[in-house]
Amino acid sequence: MVNILQNSPSDFEDIKEWDYKEHFYTLNTEYGDLRIHYVDEGSENDKTVLLLHGEPDWGYIYRKFIDPLVENNLGVDVHYYTAEDKLKRKEELRKQAEKMRKVNDLIKE
Repeated sequence: MVNILQNSPSDFEDIKEWDYKEHFYTLNTEYGDLRIHYVDEGSENDKTVLLLHGEPDWGYIYRKFIDPLVENNLGVDVHYYTAEDKLKRKEELRKQAEKMRKVNDLIKE
C-alpha cells in the first residue's frame, strides 16, 4: 500500500504575498484519489495563461506575475505542486510523473 501525503491548509496560512483561493481537481488513481492544486484567477477573461513550474519549485514563484496578467485581461491558472497530494515512497515517482501526464491530457481537452 502506498501512503498519500496530504498538506493541511494551515501549512499555507501565513505565506506572505499569496492571497489566492485554493482549488483542487481530484484525480482517481490506482492508489486512491489524489488532489491536484491550482490557482484560477481572472478566468472570466477571454484568454488564459497556464503557468507551470518544476520540482522543487511551487506556484509561489509566480506571485508577482498573477495580478499584472489578470489586470491585462488574461486569465491565469497555476499548477501548484507543493499543496497537492503526493505519493510517499520514492519508487513511486514514476507514478507521480504519470499523474502529471494525466493533468497534461486534461489541459489538452
